Amino acid sequence: MTSTTNREINYFPVQQKKKQEDSTRYPEIIGDETGVYERKLGYADTRVADYIDLNEQFIKLETQEHFLCLEYRGPDRQIKKLDIPANVLANSKKVAELSKYGVGVDFGNKNQVLCHLINRKEIVSCFYKHSHIGFSQSSQGIYFKHHQLLGKNSPGKSTYSGDLDIKPTGSEKNGEL
Repeated sequence: MTSTTNREINYFPVQQKKKQEDSTRYPEIIGDETGVYERKLGYADTRVADYIDLNEQFIKLETQEHFLCLEYRGPDRQIKKLDIPANVLANSKKVAELSKYGVGVDFGNKNQVLCHLINRKEIVSCFYKHSHIGFSQSSQGIYFKHHQLLGKNSPGKSTYSGDLDIKPTGSEKNGEL
């Protein structure tokens, strides 16, 4: 049985995303560029939240902390981005606390939003970010952290995400800068 819904709400253009209905942990919760929906057999999809999505996830190379890049429609109807710790998905109470940033989550929909974010976390790619430049060492050996990691001993792909604050050292004396 196919369900029909009116989804005419497109206030601002958002990158078109296809609903993820493949092998997710919570197939009854789906999301697209218009919002998060709960699917019940024999009924039309019920919209439970405004647009919210995870675009990517990353691990800070220096601390091994795991973060999620959240994208959502704020109260001003604009698309906003926010990096959140992955442990926010540990329980629905932490997800509800995202409302302080204008994320459309509340007591009534926090469980469905949590399920949607868990579904998305399983799909989006994960990579490393680093915030320091210079030599570092892993279990494989020494490598250099620059815009990207350099060296055959690097632990994987990583992108620089810190403030680029390069200051000259030395003096003009003796031909050094």
